[in-house]
This record gives sequence, C-alpha cells and structure tokens, in this order.
Amino acid sequence: MSVATQNRNKAMDLLRVIACLMVVSVHTNVAWKHQEISLLTWKSAIGFDSFCRGSVLVFFMLSGAFGRSTDVKKALKKAFRYMVIFFLFSVFYSVSDGILDWSMGRGLSKELLINRIFEYKYHLWFMPAFAFLIAVSPFVNRLFNSEKGRVGIKIILVVWALGLLLRTAQIFTEGTPYLAAINSQALYGIAMILTESSLGCYCLGRFLVEKKRSKRENLLFFLVWIAASIAIWVLTVFYSKRAGVVDERWMDDVTVFIVLEAIGLFCFISGLDVRGKVADIAEMIAPYTFGIYLIHVFFIDWLRRVKVLGDSTVCGLKIFPVIQAPIRLAIVFAASLISVMLYAGLKDKLIKKK
Repeated sequence: MSVATQNRNKAMDLLRVIACLMVVSVHTNVAWKHQEISLLTWKSAIGFDSFCRGSVLVFFMLSGAFGRSTDVKKALKKAFRYMVIFFLFSVFYSVSDGILDWSMGRGLSKELLINRIFEYKYHLWFMPAFAFLIAVSPFVNRLFNSEKGRVGIKIILVVWALGLLLRTAQIFTEGTPYLAAINSQALYGIAMILTESSLGCYCLGRFLVEKKRSKRENLLFFLVWIAASIAIWVLTVFYSKRAGVVDERWMDDVTVFIVLEAIGLFCFISGLDVRGKVADIAEMIAPYTFGIYLIHVFFIDWLRRVKVLGDSTVCGLKIFPVIQAPIRLAIVFAASLISVMLYAGLKDKLIKKK
C-alpha cells in the first residue's frame, strides 16, 4: 500500500469519526427547540446544528466510496444481518423506553411495547437504508465496472439532482400550484426514492473518492461546506421568524443545501493529509462509530432522566448554546464510546476462550 493510499484511508477514518460526532451532536443539541425563536441563544444553537445536518449522508457516501464487491450472496447475508440488528435494537429501545415510562409512573402495556418496536423514534431508520444499499451494491458496483454502466449512473444522479432542486424550490414557494403539479410527476418521485434509499449518496461517494483533488480544490470544498451550512442556518431562522414557530424543514428535509453540505464535508476531510496523533486517534475510534450510532440515543434518554441533560441545561446549569452543545456532545459521545469499547473487549475475550 502506498503512502498516499495510507493517508487517504486515515483521512476516511477521520471523516467517519467527525460524521459520527456530528450525528450525536444533532441528537444532543435540543436547546434550540425549547427557546423563543427571537432569542440570540436560539439563533446560536441553530447555527451550531446547521453545520452537522449533512452528517448522515456522509456515511452513505462512505459506503459508496468503499463499496467494490459484486458478490450477491455475501451482500444479501450482510443486508439480512443489518435487518436483524435493526429489529433487535428496536426491541431494545422499546423495552428501555417502557422501563423509563414505568420508572416515571406512567402506564406500561404489551401493546405499547410492540407498537414501539417498529417506530423510527430512535433514529434507527438508517439501518433499513443501509440494508437496502448493501443488497443492491453488487449490481451498482457492476455498473461502475463498465463505461455504459457509468453513464447510466450519471443519468440517475442527474435525475436525483433535478428532484432535489424541485424539493428545494417547493419549500421556497410552498403552495404554488405550478410547483405542486411538477412535484407529482415521475421525475420528483424517482429523485425522492433515490434520496430516501440513499442510493444517490452511495453512487456520489463512489465518484467523489475516485477523483484526486488539489489543495486548491480541497479549499473550495471546505468553502462549499461552510456556505451550505450558513445557508441552512439563515433559511431556518428566516422561515421560523416568518411562521412564528420553528420551521425544521431546512434541517430535516433532504434539500440541495443538505447534499452540498455533505459533499463539501466529504471532499474536504477525505482530501486532507492526516498524520500523527490525529490519525492514531481517528484509527482507534473509527471501528466503533457504528456501535456509537446505535447506542447513543439510549444514553441521551437516560442522562435526561437523571437530569444530567435538560432541555437547555447541563447538570442543572444554563449555558450559552454554542458552549453547551460541545459539552453535551462530549458527555454522550464518551459514554457511548466507552460502552461500545467495553462490549468489543468482552466479545473478544469470549471468542478467545472458545
């Protein structure tokens, strides 16, 4: 393996860790939902949150960047394992939530627990999305192995981009009959399927990782990430003020700005020359990011239950959101990382005994 390839892999490890931190940050930074939209604290919390909104899409791009296998049987087995994990963690969170309700004096019933198993309340939606990507990846990778197939993928990405533009335009001009008619057409429908299944991000990640970028191009992608994040921030504040309530669409809906943020972050970090302690730390944490993603909401719930994390407080103290958000993130991320590392260590010991 060449030095350039090693550095690129270390950059990908760092990207994986940063994307994981951003996902956890989005779920821990809830202060902005509990503030008056005119307050400076609310605006600053929105700003911090806006820079993290493309993080989930980065994970799908990473899957495309490393996806090369064309073995259908292995892909289906792996996709099945993902769905098993999805089901098990849905049960885990359902029971955990039931115990939490019971400890707070609320009712607990078998019907309620069963209904919660298939809820996406705990941000497990990415598991079926990953399972789908893994299942179709051999076919997509075969397309990448031929010139005609690559042309087909590019056409799909163009359709996806047009759909994203339509969705963005729809939010800008909600209620316009003409756009409502366009949005009912097949183009928009296909593009949204690509978004919801994250197949568009998978293909995009494959194309982006193949292209070598200069330092100047890398700086350009950094600016794209910053500009898209600021756009999400400004639009959320503007539309919320206009509506008189928090308008989350610019953060929660997959628009052009969210995708541009993800592309900017992906290209900027993956193009860095990562060395030294940063590379070592990233290499150490990267294998645990999937586990952190699965378990972090459990710690958020229980830390809120024991009042370590309040709606807009940490350990009962009111802190300015820009300072509070990193503190909340550090607490939840550390708890999740330690638990996943302990589980991995215990698993390794049991395997060695066998």
